[in-house]
Amino acid sequence: MTANKKPEPRVTPATPADQSAKEVEGEGSYTATHNYNEGVERSVQRGDTASLAEDAKQALEGEEGDALRDAERKGRNAQIPSSDRKA
Repeated sequence: MTANKKPEPRVTPATPADQSAKEVEGEGSYTATHNYNEGVERSVQRGDTASLAEDAKQALEGEEGDALRDAERKGRNAQIPSSDRKA
């Protein structure tokens, strides 16, 4: 490799949508991303954001509110291991 040539970027092939649930995809799951994106698209197409907002408000004010706030706090305070940080 010459001093001016940059290394080729690593390319990860897309995971097929019909992949067995038994297979581990690891962090950055293609299936999870696909499912999330489909859910967002369905929500946008339905246009029922007011209903979804009301459901979320009721969940926060209800029995599961403390658990939801705790999960949010933990997610916001999560530490990324140094080996996973990008330089």
